[in-house]
Amino acid sequence: MNKKTIISALLVLLLTSISTLVLAAGENMAQDAVNTVRGAVQGVEEGVEDTAKDVSNASKEGTQKLEQAGNSIVNDNSNNGDYDATRTSTGSSDEATLMGMTATTWTWVIMALAALAIIALVWYYTAQQNNKQNYNSDE
Repeated sequence: MNKKTIISALLVLLLTSISTLVLAAGENMAQDAVNTVRGAVQGVEEGVEDTAKDVSNASKEGTQKLEQAGNSIVNDNSNNGDYDATRTSTGSSDEATLMGMTATTWTWVIMALAALAIIALVWYYTAQQNNKQNYNSDE
């Protein structure tokens, strides 16, 4: 029995010393793991930041090129006094056309008639639905 107690005590002492060594080394391993993860995250962050900057710069450059192209077109096509545009309309909107009313007045009259027609159709449809429901509920 003495022999079993001594072996058990030695075994507990051996396991305690091994676990202490592993835990002591584990602190450095944990710190190394934390540093590795921080470095990886920082690398990804820098990559995303650089990509966003590149996209932003490309967008700004494209916008500037379009603006320069637009300015170039405007400057190249400036009126030097040689161009004279004439109206293609048959008359002005203030000029009386048919039955003494202007084109603008006729446009408003037509729009009002179209609105009245739409209102009448909606009214007729709802009245028809109400009549159908009344006849169905009597049965």
